[in-house]
Amino acid sequence: TISLNEHGMRKILIFLALNLLLSLTGLACKCTELNKEIIDELKSYSDFIFIGTVLNGDNWNPYSVERMNQSKSASDIYMRVDSVLFGNVQAGDIIFIYQSAGSCTESFTYGEQQIIFGKQIKQIKKIQNKPSTHDGDLPSTTMPPPLLGLQEDGTYETNANELVIDFLNEKLKDNVMVDTDMCRSFRTGSQIGSDVIQLLNK
Repeated sequence: TISLNEHGMRKILIFLALNLLLSLTGLACKCTELNKEIIDELKSYSDFIFIGTVLNGDNWNPYSVERMNQSKSASDIYMRVDSVLFGNVQAGDIIFIYQSAGSCTESFTYGEQQIIFGKQIKQIKKIQNKPSTHDGDLPSTTMPPPLLGLQEDGTYETNANELVIDFLNEKLKDNVMVDTDMCRSFRTGSQIGSDVIQLLNK
């Protein structure tokens, strides 16, 4: 019989709650007010916490890249690690940020510095859409459809097209890929950024 201690169960519940939040793409994003307990929960979910500078954006669609470069902002970005607060990355590393949070996706401005709580994306898995059934047909299974997005083991499950899949796999070859969102990224120099640093140091 497998038993979970209180810490292990709490970590699983945090993961499930965050994963559910990130999957609700049709709802407006609302971040929880920060306190020491929330920061500790974010840390327990994160593989990395670092301060980094936004370099530039990238996307599988060249027209999107053109718009990014015109606006000097993007959601999927390269970031240079300036200092490491937690996790196995080093100052100077170039990280690729790929967000899967739907309505919680953050838009980063080139050149700004951010505090990132990130979960590593280790592999990409293509999930096939189930074919629709005809009226009167019995469903092939009573199991619910898989929850897309970043899984606890670092697998990013998606039903995106092959262009997106190929793009992400290319990024994985050369860079550590990290998932974050607007509730787990904080601009340095802002009041909330200062609050996060103070809470991390408590």
